[in-house]
Amino acid sequence: MEEHVAGSPYEVTVVPGPASARHTVISGPGRQAAVTGSKARFDVEAQDAFGNRCEGADLLQALPIEVELEAGPVSCEVLVDPGSNGCYTCTYTAETVESFRLLVTCRGKPVGGSPLPVEVRGEEPAGPDEARLRAPVRDELKLWETKAAAQFRLDGDDAGWDSDEPEEETQEEKYIKAWPSCWQHAYLHHQSLNMEWGI
Repeated sequence: MEEHVAGSPYEVTVVPGPASARHTVISGPGRQAAVTGSKARFDVEAQDAFGNRCEGADLLQALPIEVELEAGPVSCEVLVDPGSNGCYTCTYTAETVESFRLLVTCRGKPVGGSPLPVEVRGEEPAGPDEARLRAPVRDELKLWETKAAAQFRLDGDDAGWDSDEPEEETQEEKYIKAWPSCWQHAYLHHQSLNMEWGI
C-alpha cells in the first residue's frame, strides 16, 4: 500500500535560469521602421537558455545591454528602460529620413539577431491632403479607351474603325476566287506574250 510522505505533495516553483545573451529576443515595430518626429518603440526580452522570460531578474546585472542606432555619421539616441518583467523598453525619435542600423550588444557581443536594418520615412500626411494622396490614380489611358469605344459604336460597330458595307465582287473577282489556278496560268501566258511582243 502506497502512502504519501509526510507533508506531500509539495509545491515546486520553477524559476527561469540565468539570462542568456544568445537567446535574447528583440521585438516591436520600432526594430524595423519609424516615422520622423514620432516616438518609436521596441523591446529587448531577456530569456534563459530554454526560452523562458527572466521575469523579476535584475536586468542591469543579468543582461546589461548597450543600444546604438546609426546611419553613417548620423546617430539617434535610444532611451533604454529596464523593467521588472524581464524586458527592456527602448524608445527613440528619429529626426531624419535614413536607413539606420540598430545594434544591441551585451558585454560587447551582438544579441537578438542584431544588427538590424531600420527604415525611417517621412512624416505621414494628415487631413484633406492625406485623402487626396490616397485617392486612386486616374488611369488616363483606360479613360481614353472607354471614350473611344463609345464613339466607335456610334460611327460603326466593334469590328473595326471602318465598318462600311463591303462592295460587291465583280465577276472577274468571283472567277479568280473560284479558279485561282486557271487565273495564274492565264496571267503567266499573258505575261509571256507581252515579252514576245515587247510590251
